[in-house]
Amino acid sequence: EMPGVEEGDVRVKVEGDILNIDASRGGRRYHKEVLLPAAASPDDVATSYKNGILEVRLVKVQSGRG
Repeated sequence: EMPGVEEGDVRVKVEGDILNIDASRGGRRYHKEVLLPAAASPDDVATSYKNGILEVRLVKVQSGRG
């Protein structure tokens, strides 16, 4: 939840197995770093933001082992 922030103020970045979320508007600032259970693709990040709630969907990077 990030009340008082607009969707355009939110930045989401994936680096390996770390998800970084930053948002700021006026005097409100939010930062969250989330350790993911597996590496995620930085090219396949889908977000939605509605009523102050951010939803992030990621695609797990498949290992090269088979």
